[in-house]
Amino acid sequence: MSRVLSASTALLVAVVLGILVSSGVALAQDNSGGFGIRIGEVPVDLADNPRASTYIVDNVPPGKRMERQIVVSSTMPERTTFDLYVGAAHVDDEGYQAEPRGATNALTTWTSLDKTEVTLDPGQEEVVTVSVDVPADAPEVEQYALIWMSTQVDEDNADAVQAVSRVGIRMYLSVGSGDGPRPSFSIGSLLPIRLDDGTAAIKAILENTGARAVEVSGTLDLTEGPGGLSVPAVESGGKTIPSGSSGELIIEVPNSGTFPAGPWSAEVTLDSGYGKETAAAEISFPDQGEGEPVAVTGGLSPAVWVALGFGVALLVALLALWRKRSPASAGDAA
Repeated sequence: MSRVLSASTALLVAVVLGILVSSGVALAQDNSGGFGIRIGEVPVDLADNPRASTYIVDNVPPGKRMERQIVVSSTMPERTTFDLYVGAAHVDDEGYQAEPRGATNALTTWTSLDKTEVTLDPGQEEVVTVSVDVPADAPEVEQYALIWMSTQVDEDNADAVQAVSRVGIRMYLSVGSGDGPRPSFSIGSLLPIRLDDGTAAIKAILENTGARAVEVSGTLDLTEGPGGLSVPAVESGGKTIPSGSSGELIIEVPNSGTFPAGPWSAEVTLDSGYGKETAAAEISFPDQGEGEPVAVTGGLSPAVWVALGFGVALLVALLALWRKRSPASAGDAA
């Protein structure tokens, strides 16, 4: 929340950026009602990309147009008018960052909405068309922006402190031919840590190895702990990493203040919407602070690798036995 003051208006702005990934809806909500914005129909060629149901994600060749439909809705207790507008954004080491209202970039100048204001009754929805016209000379890089839905300032009460809430949908638009550069990332190591309140957590060290920003989220599985303990899969938050950069994703284990140190078999699986990466390692949580980074294996816990090794050895032995017996069996048949 930030305070924006002008000569005639004291304005208290509450920026709501939370995305409910399960439904793909950004919501602003309080006890009296709320409002939201979500993606409409997802293009067929992006149906397998989970990000496409939450964000506007696409690759557009120079000189071409892209259109998407979004749906805005209100559960406010009375008929309410909202502003709709495109705002600039960027991605840095802190993640996906919204810029102040009025800031522009290339993508905001290419993007238009067929409605810049909507008035909704309680429970009403309305479809808005987002159009992006990419210039023929546009650079072949990824661009970022947000489509915002915002309550309005009461101009009749301009000298009062007013709460203005907004919710937004992120835009990730790369420019280029075909499907554009494919996002990719790797998990370099896992770092067991204890937070200040004693909560056990895993810090995944990530590297963006592609040419586009990548947003990852996933799960942590802890198994084969002391006394055979295991923990139900823990959902992570999301982390956006710029192209060519590294980042950290911390996954906290709920109710783990008295968690035993270990050792544990840890497996982290992260999904970018374009592909999954899994890393596994044996870890032990420190009493406080950070432990040592642990090198990872690519995708399966040590116990699973042992089981696979045993299975392969058994298969080789059975194949050798079969080949040894085959001539005798053929001779008996003759």
